[in-house]
Amino acid sequence: MRDMSLSATVSTLTLMGFTAMSLGSCESVDYVEAFETEASITRIIVNADVGDLVVIGGERDTVRVERRVDGWKGGIDLTSQLVDGELTLDARCTGFLGCRVDTTLEVPAGAEIVVAVGEGEITLTNLSGPVSVDLASGDVSGHGLIASAVDATVTSGDVLLQFDRAPTLVSAALASGDLFLQLPGELVDAALDLAGGEAVLDNVALLDDVSLLGAVGRAGSRVEVISAGGDVYLTGTAAR
Repeated sequence: MRDMSLSATVSTLTLMGFTAMSLGSCESVDYVEAFETEASITRIIVNADVGDLVVIGGERDTVRVERRVDGWKGGIDLTSQLVDGELTLDARCTGFLGCRVDTTLEVPAGAEIVVAVGEGEITLTNLSGPVSVDLASGDVSGHGLIASAVDATVTSGDVLLQFDRAPTLVSAALASGDLFLQLPGELVDAALDLAGGEAVLDNVALLDDVSLLGAVGRAGSRVEVISAGGDVYLTGTAAR
């Protein structure tokens, strides 16, 4: 296994719009970091304390990263590491004044995406690889998804996932917030565990009203939802 820093594997690295403001012994920083990997990427891991994340899939082998940083000098730990096709991006707030790092990624559509964010909005577009999201506070929205497997865990916030192709498995766990799930018409076997909300089903033929095991069409997709207090909106749409 080869471990290398991104300084050896990026084709471009720019810092744009850097500003600093003095506040007593503190100094604010506001800048944009942008780079593109030279090596092909098959797995991307994003860990962040605070900030929005946008992930856009496309026909490419490399990953383009843009991180907008807002915080205080010495209070942000921003790292990037590439090991054997796996890119890890960390953005941590280490000072008591806090920070924010908004990230936009242009990725290979089939790459595996693993995300853990403390607070922020997560937007996923045109992804076909496996996706795992763990978000403490904020909303998750996915559009044009053809991923075979998506797993979303959200403590406080809503989840909206719109699929263009029926997935094999969708798993969602929400402590507070609603789930909006749109799947092609050849869906689905669904198991919903709702402690305090209700299920709103559109174009779904229930097999069992008590356990809310449902089916739409003839495909073998599986939807598993655990919700502590929100509603679940499950819609079967026309296949594309």
